[in-house]
Amino acid sequence: MSEQWAVGIDIGGTGIKVACVDWATGTLMDEQLRIPTPQPSTATNVAKAVGQALNELQERSRHTIPDGIRSLPIGLAFPGSIRRGKVTFLGNLDQSWVGEDVSTVFSSVTGAQCLFLNDADAAGLAEMRFGAGSQAQDKSVLMLTLGTGIGSALFTRGELYPYTELGHITVDGKNGERYASVSTKDREGLTYEEWAGRLQKYLDQIVLLTNPELIIVGGWISSQHASWLHLIDVPVPVVTAQLHNDAGIVGAALFAHQHA
Repeated sequence: MSEQWAVGIDIGGTGIKVACVDWATGTLMDEQLRIPTPQPSTATNVAKAVGQALNELQERSRHTIPDGIRSLPIGLAFPGSIRRGKVTFLGNLDQSWVGEDVSTVFSSVTGAQCLFLNDADAAGLAEMRFGAGSQAQDKSVLMLTLGTGIGSALFTRGELYPYTELGHITVDGKNGERYASVSTKDREGLTYEEWAGRLQKYLDQIVLLTNPELIIVGGWISSQHASWLHLIDVPVPVVTAQLHNDAGIVGAALFAHQHA
């Protein structure tokens, strides 16, 4: 059954999550492994940490992988964008990534072929295949991940338009991420009501610009939806993500399988 497996890696500014995934069902084969993101978080340092995580993942797995974990498709979700193979934009990691051919760097350091995609795109792929968007393949769907920043993934009839950065649109003269992200809520000590008012303005703007038929909201704050979702009023359904903290891992593994 290992031909049905791939490795998903979700790289964040503070932590890295890794798991082996059954890409046909979206289920994790073992509990996800979490390690801290090294500092400084350069591409080489993160690649070394990923290589060590792959070793640990193989050692602790309950399953036998005949040719080893590095023989599986490996997808890495990260908070940035790539054009013509090189990083063009990055958030929450060392800015030395910009201009790097990270697939080459990671493949060289880890000894495995590594395929990259944006972290919000990965979460969106997982939700569209296995989660809240699985019944909306014929619609335009916007996935937003609310956390340190605001990630976005835009789908039309099930097809991803990759590397959108819709968290950076201007709202009330401010960058959207600095205005309505969860980190801003925490930093400024906003109540759920105050933060929801900001999120409402952000969503009004994003709906005007993208005209989606469904919005999926992910990130940790989605698990607290009872405290704020009823305060949001936009002319399109807004639902919470279903895969929660596994979405980035599952989406990265699915992407790796599709492009290996």
